Amino acid sequence: MTNNMLVTLPSAESILKGKWEKVLADTRKLYDSVGQRLHVLAAYSLHHAATHSDPRKLTDFFNILRINDQDALRIWIGEYAKCVDPSDIDEETGEPRVKPFLRYSTATGFTFIKGSKPVVADFTLENMLGTTPFMSLQTKNSGARQLGWEEILAYLLKVKPQVEKKAEKAGLAMPDEFVGLLQNLESSVKTFDAHRIAAEAEQARLAEIAKNAKSKGKGKESDWKPRKATGKSVANQNNKTDGDESIHATA
Repeated sequence: MTNNMLVTLPSAESILKGKWEKVLADTRKLYDSVGQRLHVLAAYSLHHAATHSDPRKLTDFFNILRINDQDALRIWIGEYAKCVDPSDIDEETGEPRVKPFLRYSTATGFTFIKGSKPVVADFTLENMLGTTPFMSLQTKNSGARQLGWEEILAYLLKVKPQVEKKAEKAGLAMPDEFVGLLQNLESSVKTFDAHRIAAEAEQARLAEIAKNAKSKGKGKESDWKPRKATGKSVANQNNKTDGDESIHATA
């Protein structure tokens, strides 16, 4: 991108002649004002996209940014550019799901996801200006937010019912091999989650033992060792003998 704007930069000589503090203060003001302008442009671009079903201004703004700022803007859009999809009902809550209404590709820039209908009143310029500036999201997250295990597993458990629902709605029969694949996925996720929870509980139990031992002065943290796993699964915990408080995860 060609920059036709002439910017007067302080010379090294002027900084060395006792003007460092002034130059630094002026630069800080300029830096802050640029950040404010970027936030206003992002807010207006998303407001315009949602209000007029036209994300071209958002793409234009995106294209003038540096790569790091582009990544931050995409995170920001993913955070705020969402709307309710009344055609997709969550089986667990009975409520319609909230989904993104914009997608991005290098070929077309930002485009509307087919069927998306954001509520214009939710995307007033005032509302958008009240959001967290996208530059702050970049600083806070250092890139895309990482999902926790709970979120990942919850998402994977929704795959099977969602696929089955769409197939039923379209009147299509799924191949037996694919049905088996979905069942294996669901079973594996549940097994993994059970092991994860059991392992966390065991770690918490051992940490509590160590804490109590130290507080009572009955030994140092290095004096105790975790008991070896017995191979019992979470499901077998109901059959443990009295006094056995351990929880073991199968390998």
